Amino acid sequence: MNQPDQQSWRGRTGVPTLMPDAAQPATAGPGVMIGNFELQTVLGRGGMGEVWKAWDQEGDRPVVIKLVPPELQRADEEMARVRDTFRRIHALQHQHICPLYLLSKDPRFGWYLVMKYIDGQTLSAYRATYAARHGAFPVQQVVEVLRPVAEALDYAHRNKVIHRDIKPQNILVVGDSEDVQVVDFGLAAEIRTSVSRYTRVQMDTSGTRPYMAPEQWRGQIQDAATDQYALAATAYELLAGHLPFESDDFDILRACVLNDPPEPIEGVADSVNRALLTGLGKRRQERFGCCLEFIQAIEGAQVAQPVRQRTPETPVTAAASPDRVAAPKATLDPVLPKPQEVEPQIQVVTEPPKEITNSIGMKMVQIPTGEFLMGAARNESGAFDDEKPQHRVRITQPFYLGIYPVTQAEYQRVMGNNPSKFQGEAQRPVEQVSWEDAQEFCRRLSKQEGTTYRLPTEAEWEYACRAGSTGRWCFGDDESLLEQYAWYAKNSNRSTHPVGQKKPNAWGLHDLHGNVWEWCADYWDKNYYKQFVEKVAVDPTGLPGGSLRVRRGGGWARDAVYCRAACRYWFDPSCRYDYLGFRLARTVS
Repeated sequence: MNQPDQQSWRGRTGVPTLMPDAAQPATAGPGVMIGNFELQTVLGRGGMGEVWKAWDQEGDRPVVIKLVPPELQRADEEMARVRDTFRRIHALQHQHICPLYLLSKDPRFGWYLVMKYIDGQTLSAYRATYAARHGAFPVQQVVEVLRPVAEALDYAHRNKVIHRDIKPQNILVVGDSEDVQVVDFGLAAEIRTSVSRYTRVQMDTSGTRPYMAPEQWRGQIQDAATDQYALAATAYELLAGHLPFESDDFDILRACVLNDPPEPIEGVADSVNRALLTGLGKRRQERFGCCLEFIQAIEGAQVAQPVRQRTPETPVTAAASPDRVAAPKATLDPVLPKPQEVEPQIQVVTEPPKEITNSIGMKMVQIPTGEFLMGAARNESGAFDDEKPQHRVRITQPFYLGIYPVTQAEYQRVMGNNPSKFQGEAQRPVEQVSWEDAQEFCRRLSKQEGTTYRLPTEAEWEYACRAGSTGRWCFGDDESLLEQYAWYAKNSNRSTHPVGQKKPNAWGLHDLHGNVWEWCADYWDKNYYKQFVEKVAVDPTGLPGGSLRVRRGGGWARDAVYCRAACRYWFDPSCRYDYLGFRLARTVS
């Protein structure tokens, strides 16, 4: 069912209007005091309670008051559940999550919630206004308004909270998309389901059912992937002008959600439709690793031409960035010819590179000094904007690099635990490790051996990956050969594989393409390469600060385009996913 917006943010607030069906006591009205809050305007009544705009006399600000339904207040066990949910959501501090201020009890009205008043409109209303003005709602606009939602959801998921009711009516856009806020974060769904459990009457979920993931319809376990499904349904609706599945018949709608693939949207790139199909996967395991990765997949495919644009990344959390790995400072040579006009000066290796084996059995190879062209060529198929311009990089210090990604056995020896999802074979790469986990691994191993282990810079990573090649992959541009070198979406069977089973590159390094994404030391910035348009970058270490860290190499879940030598992506340094690992560098004494 494609529900009209029904001006559901009457008064431009942060809480959706609810259709009348269960009014609160008649004494509630304008001028009535509830605690320190003076009721001003009723915004709606419904199964989730009565909603008012109010004035906070102590804080001297407008707020939104939600009165908890009387039938729910009479159920002590269910109210305890609501209070627990409030505590978890109240603890969320994110720039794109509408804050909950207070859950309190009034002698006359019982339990009530206080939340921030936001001057905005629902995403549904925003889309209608935008489309009327511009004639369409393009992919780039979908990315702009849903990226903050994805960041908020991923942040909440890391804090063990899921929303369970993502839809355009619960996404508030301020101004001309200057800000986006996720509202009713998890609590509305808890109130609704608690009332349903208490009354044993199925509540009307009109306007929500089409966004519910198959596991919600089946009453199965719900997790972060459940919110991702609803986000994908929202993205589909924004692009198509209708939901992926629509019917007024409950059974028909349920059967479609559980069994049918969504129809491709006409007029958008095939890769966008593939991203939507993945986000709307029938099984949780079929979807992307996180909500932001879903948005990145859509964003990367938004232009049909070979070069695809990406908008600047917004920090996922407000947490302070971890300490940077010590590395040589970048210096710049005098102005030189543009990199497109200069052939890379790769040092030719005339004898097998030096190999070492360290105290935990990790094999490493010495990477020689030299120069190369970093980034994507001007006409490289599938390239992203932040991979350009291609520029000259000079590596002046040799370094050791792990022949393989860090394995589960190696991680266990140093850290005493194995966080990986895909266990059972000790030689699989370790995954579900954050950038911070990788840093701690480096610190412990360095102390153990009395030498310096670290993450490679992304320049070192790409230099080693290419090993003299100037093509899309270490072996050239023939994509048909990639299966010989990489475990990726086409051949991975959606899991990691033991390291070293695929062909190495010219310097004897395995699994740089695919298997797991690999953390690098650098902060990520979309425009970082632009400073080197006419200069050589000498031992570049990235920007001195930021909030996101670089990851390289693609992984078992991604297509060939993401496994290219030049492809660079990012994550918050606290992220842990089952396709994310790392490879060690070691300073040459």
